[in-house]
Amino acid sequence: MKVLIVASECSPVVKVGGLGDVVGSLPKALKKIGIDVRVVIPAYKPVLDILHTWCGGILTRFAVHYAGQPQEVILHQTKLPDTDIPLYLVENEKYISSGGIYLDPSAFASSQEEIERFAFFSKAVVSMFVARDDIFFPDIVHCNDWHTGMISQLIKAEARYIELNRPAAVFTIHNLANQGISEEAVIARLNMPSIFDSNFVKWDLMDHNLDFILQGILGSDVVNTVSQTYSQEIKTPPALSWRGFMILKIPLKQKAKIRIKRPITAS
Repeated sequence: MKVLIVASECSPVVKVGGLGDVVGSLPKALKKIGIDVRVVIPAYKPVLDILHTWCGGILTRFAVHYAGQPQEVILHQTKLPDTDIPLYLVENEKYISSGGIYLDPSAFASSQEEIERFAFFSKAVVSMFVARDDIFFPDIVHCNDWHTGMISQLIKAEARYIELNRPAAVFTIHNLANQGISEEAVIARLNMPSIFDSNFVKWDLMDHNLDFILQGILGSDVVNTVSQTYSQEIKTPPALSWRGFMILKIPLKQKAKIRIKRPITAS
């Protein structure tokens, strides 16, 4: 089995919070049970500043069309420190690599600029690992939190367009409160018309915004939480207010289709 883990952090390369710890340790656990696992994260400027000290290099360059313009993407390949697990870093000067790890110190999606950054990153990941099979074509794409919430919908849109058997999508919730609410124009900037084939996307846009974490939940094949404890926490106050928001957004007829699975753990 081949698994691609996609996230905004991966310890010890990039770590702001617990997300980085999980993404840094989970691949090692999967590797031990014989899974071909790889990780892809953004190549933030602080990462690029030290990338030359690692045993890695540029794997490929290509263009990703976003907001009506072709953007050069450079894909770097190295390894997670002290492992033989491949680590990919996605570099783009305009959207990804011109700022810090997060544009807001709180790590919350507090600006449209932050949303655009991860919308672009998500499209770049799908362009590299789903629309083509010469780098690494996974059986499962494991997405984490709002930063990668659109990937499941982009996978489906890309697979419909090029008639590929799509990878399955797993979405892990680490922080339900950080939703990643975007203005609706981000859909047009992604430049993938077939994404409008998704009823979930069309319905979400009815209130003139797009909720990235909601799309991750609705678009993925399996949804889980970072821990069993957190799966219970998001069903009780004060997190209940966020869960209530999600329920209000999800049509009643679709609720039965959503199941929170047991968490993926690194133990």
